[in-house]
Amino acid sequence: MMKEFTVKEGTVKVDGMEVEEDCTRLILPPSVREIDDFAFFGNGTLEEVVFSEGLQRIGDCAFRECTALRSLVFPASLQTVGSSAFMDCSSLESAVFTGGGPKELPTEMFCNCKALKTVRLGSALQNLSTGMEIGGTFEDCLSLEEIVLPEGCEIIDWAAFSGCKNLSRIVLPSTLQKVGEKSLYGTAVKELVFAEGLRSLWKAIYGCEKLTRIVLPSTVTSLSYKEFGGGLPSLREVVLPKRFEGDLELYFQKEDFRRIHITFI
Repeated sequence: MMKEFTVKEGTVKVDGMEVEEDCTRLILPPSVREIDDFAFFGNGTLEEVVFSEGLQRIGDCAFRECTALRSLVFPASLQTVGSSAFMDCSSLESAVFTGGGPKELPTEMFCNCKALKTVRLGSALQNLSTGMEIGGTFEDCLSLEEIVLPEGCEIIDWAAFSGCKNLSRIVLPSTLQKVGEKSLYGTAVKELVFAEGLRSLWKAIYGCEKLTRIVLPSTVTSLSYKEFGGGLPSLREVVLPKRFEGDLELYFQKEDFRRIHITFI
């Protein structure tokens, strides 16, 4: 049976102390602008949180280890989410950003949310996995199968989707400029076709065992050493900018030349 609690109208900042411990459904009024760091860390009973328009910030670890939490709908007014805000929410299945949403989603935001399957990102998103090199935004979200990155997104950074072993479809925006270290490690993606504008692919795709084809545009100027040289047993086709033609041994293992067809643009 759901036990509902509504935070008092006029409250601007919620720290968790005002909410009964066995609450299962929490309603936040429009007056709430901020949810404090660690406000509901480790709450094992909270199944639903109703965010209202007006909320601007969710703090670090605010809902970390809320193991009963099942779905989230974020208001368009939300501007900032702290690191690890929903990490280890093991029952979380859905997260939807309405409107523009935050420009950046930090490290570990949904890390290890193993049931998370449905994600709809806000249209204002520019950067994923910003912050310290710890866990990625969606690292080890084992149920995630598809992600659509909005136009305007420029950076997929540190371990953003690392360990998402069932992630087989990633819709890439034409605005993407950088795909950073470990960002796609171990995903199930089969093909990656990047649009003109991408500048850097850096230690990003190691361990993508199902990847068969990758296309890099002429704008790419930065590739990491042995980017295609290991952990990619299914890779059969690579399209590269012509500037890399003379230095292929830097990016491939010698034995890979027998099975991978390389062309240049």
